[in-house]
Amino acid sequence: MFNNKWKKRFINLAYSIAKWSKDPSTKVGCVIVNKDKRIISTGYNGFPEEILDNSKNLLNRQFKLENVIHAEHNAILNTDFFNEENCIMFITKAPCRHCANKIIETRKVSEVCYPEIDLKSSWVESQIKGQKALKEAGILITTYKPSFLQKLQMYIDVKFTKIGYNFYVLS
Repeated sequence: MFNNKWKKRFINLAYSIAKWSKDPSTKVGCVIVNKDKRIISTGYNGFPEEILDNSKNLLNRQFKLENVIHAEHNAILNTDFFNEENCIMFITKAPCRHCANKIIETRKVSEVCYPEIDLKSSWVESQIKGQKALKEAGILITTYKPSFLQKLQMYIDVKFTKIGYNFYVLS
């Protein structure tokens, strides 16, 4: 639907949005775009509004696993698909099986674009199941290799968050 120039723009935007997450260990961003290249929603991983994103909660792995809303889910919650169809979702990590099911349930996303699955990730099993579900539902999957700069920016942002600094790249 889009040429590579547009896909790169939306992938880069997803990486920028990922930095909004306050999670000190994982930052994921998502952008949903309609067929006219209009951004209809964005999302990043984080707690629901009423749960404090303080150090106590952010550093408790079990608490995070139980309470964080994933970027894809947040993007879906933040949009109104009323008049949309054939949207593309750009994500900075492969969706887990739960998020893949939520993507399928929208009945509005026809393509999902994310990096190749990291086989060393603790999420690999869930991501492979998610990929299988998306394929089974007839949703096109486009994978990409993150650029060195994208990886470096995420690494630096995670490291600075862990020691209590916010890091911003001005261009």
